[in-house]
Amino acid sequence: MKSSKAQYSPAELAIKALREKARTKRRHLREKRCKVAHFVKSNNKAVGEADYKASDEGFVKKNRLPVHFKILINNCKRLVFSKRSHTDKNGKLRSISLRGRRRLFNVLLVLLTHCDFMSGQVGKPKAEHMDTTSHDALMQQYATRFGETISSSTWYRYVGMLDAMEIYFSKEIKLYGEDGVTVRSEASYKWLSKSFLHSIGAFTDVVMGSIKGSYQKALNKGLSFVWREVNAQTTPLPPQDLFSYSYSYTAPPQ
Repeated sequence: MKSSKAQYSPAELAIKALREKARTKRRHLREKRCKVAHFVKSNNKAVGEADYKASDEGFVKKNRLPVHFKILINNCKRLVFSKRSHTDKNGKLRSISLRGRRRLFNVLLVLLTHCDFMSGQVGKPKAEHMDTTSHDALMQQYATRFGETISSSTWYRYVGMLDAMEIYFSKEIKLYGEDGVTVRSEASYKWLSKSFLHSIGAFTDVVMGSIKGSYQKALNKGLSFVWREVNAQTTPLPPQDLFSYSYSYTAPPQ
């Protein structure tokens, strides 16, 4: 057994340092989620499944989501709670308990409230482009919305279920260093499938009208819903206007 730093090679020391840094970051994020969950719960600011933005302000008028969210959230809840089982990526049929369906709905609700329904993209529109949103940020939103934390392992397990159900898709983003070899990752492209959005009524006349109205208001404010291209070595997903192309949509690569 190696007893001192002198017994490790520079490469081994670098790996150990990176692992320790990752552990520290995960611990910090867990503590941050616990802190925000405790605050919103103890101060009655958790909005739960209501059609409000998750924040530390609770049910304030300015954080009320556009009218189509109430319909989509209710339809999403009915859809999820109607599922008693699902087929995983290995083709095995797995049952979903009532508690599991509740957790699945909560995870999906966080994704739904960060979705651009014109494209299915999950992220945050900004002036120059639409930013991808990390899973860590989404877990933080989960804590803010429900006043309870969710572990990384639990989060990814339910995201995996949504992936297997073809409700959720993602594509990783890798950044290459100047040497062309060094790689680091950024928050992945994420989106909800058109078939799922259709199943919860996103394309009905009333809901679509509200979605388009909200979309235009955002554009008028100078916001962009086009995913940014990270660099030439990253294969970006083109923005997909679901309404313009109607049912010509094909499932994105996995």
